[in-house]
Amino acid sequence: MRIKIFERLKQSFSNFVCGIHNLIKWLPVIWHDRDWDYCYLYNILYFKLKNMEQLHEEYSDLFVNSKKKIRQLKIAKNLAKRLFGENYISNVIMGQEERYDLALKKFLRNDKNSTDLKWFERCYEHADYMEEQDREYLFNLIKKHICGWWI
Repeated sequence: MRIKIFERLKQSFSNFVCGIHNLIKWLPVIWHDRDWDYCYLYNILYFKLKNMEQLHEEYSDLFVNSKKKIRQLKIAKNLAKRLFGENYISNVIMGQEERYDLALKKFLRNDKNSTDLKWFERCYEHADYMEEQDREYLFNLIKKHICGWWI
C-alpha cells in the first residue's frame, strides 16, 4: 500500500515538473500567438513538429524506422515553417525585384494594358499555387503518418 502511494506521489511530481517545463518552453510561442490569422497556427504546428523531431532524434536508436519518422517530421516541420513565413511571392520574384517594383506601381495606377501587370498577376498566381501545394503536402503528410509519430 505504501509503495503504491509513493509511486503515485512520484508520478504526480514528475508530471508537475514536466508541465512546468512545457509551460516555460511554450511560453514564447503562445505569447506571440494571435487568433485573427491562420499563419499563427502554422507557427504552433512548426514548434510542435520541431520538438517531436528532436525527441525522435534523441531516442532514434531505440525504435524501428526512426530515420523514416524523423525525415517525415522534418519535412512537415519545414512545410509549417514555410507556410508561417508566407514568403511565396518573394521566392517567385527572386532576382526580378526591379521588374516587380515597376509592375506594382503600374498595378497601383490601375494600368490594365501593361505586360508588366500580366507578369505581376502570373507571379501572384504562381505564389498562390506554391502555397497551396505546400499546404496540401503538409496536411496529407500529417494525415498519413501522424499515428506513427510517437515514442
